[in-house]
Amino acid sequence: MRDKLYEGYVNLAKMPFIQKHKIISIIISYFIIGLVYHLSFELYFYILGKETFPLIGMLVSLLFWPVFLFADFWNIGILGVRLPDILTLILTVTFIIIFIKKWAHK
Repeated sequence: MRDKLYEGYVNLAKMPFIQKHKIISIIISYFIIGLVYHLSFELYFYILGKETFPLIGMLVSLLFWPVFLFADFWNIGILGVRLPDILTLILTVTFIIIFIKKWAHK
């Protein structure tokens, strides 16, 4: 029964690249989360009609997204809950769970 449930499931923790290159996969996931953070805010600001600077913003977002995410949640009473923050938080928790499951099985 369980095998039928997980038939189409791709277990990222069992991929050979992630098993061999732990630090590289953590760095790649860090930049993927930063890219999702930046692109979701670009879309958010586009919908609001605000002007952004994509090239400068992308470089800063890729490196410092944890600080921005912390600041967004710290000021949640002023800014309110925004979808890009929730998407970034969900993706961060997903990557953490993937890496914990991968390293817990060794």
